[in-house]
Amino acid sequence: MKRILLLAGLLVLGLGLGLTQGSQARLRVAHLSPDAPAVDVWVNGVRVLSRVSYKNVGAYLNVRGGVNQVWVMPAGQVTPRLIDTRVTLEAGRSYTVAAVGFAKDVQARLFLDEIAAPPEGSASVRLVHASPDAPPVDAVLSGEQPLLLRNNLKFGEATPYVAIPARGYPVEVRPTGTATAALNLPEVRLEAGRVYSVFVVGSVAANSLEAVLVLDNPLTGGQ
Repeated sequence: MKRILLLAGLLVLGLGLGLTQGSQARLRVAHLSPDAPAVDVWVNGVRVLSRVSYKNVGAYLNVRGGVNQVWVMPAGQVTPRLIDTRVTLEAGRSYTVAAVGFAKDVQARLFLDEIAAPPEGSASVRLVHASPDAPPVDAVLSGEQPLLLRNNLKFGEATPYVAIPARGYPVEVRPTGTATAALNLPEVRLEAGRVYSVFVVGSVAANSLEAVLVLDNPLTGGQ
């Protein structure tokens, strides 16, 4: 399936009182489980997001640096806890905690995000493998001068960020060791000064593979 969605979190929301800027980390939540219901998200015993649907990547939340407890539960319920995990966050850094996998064994994966603007005229991009039944893949920015972001990228892993000239790029996601694209995006347009994540989501068996393009540095305005 050749489809890409563009999402951007435009707000940073504060959790808890008494946090100073130097003690805060930023955390956003991504619902990437293709057959899981809408969910509520709790951080440190406080419900921070309600009815988060599949393919939604939320705005960054200001949370305390250090250990934070994250619960993910079906919307409007307090049981079962689909995810019950502790994440350790460094103050001053930004993170995504993603709910990945099929609903029967959904799990949390934590990714360190980059929000600093890339060099002038460039954009930064990474790709995250979040399709639970897809094999390891090679992520390629194709075109006249193909750029391999990473080969043998396994489920739940992310490529490093790569700074490249800002423009449109065809993107191919190929099962490792093959030249056939499992997901072919004719053009992913990247703007100068921006940082992006491309989440590959969906199910091979359901023929629902697609990409969700997310802006990682909406607050910097590319500065």
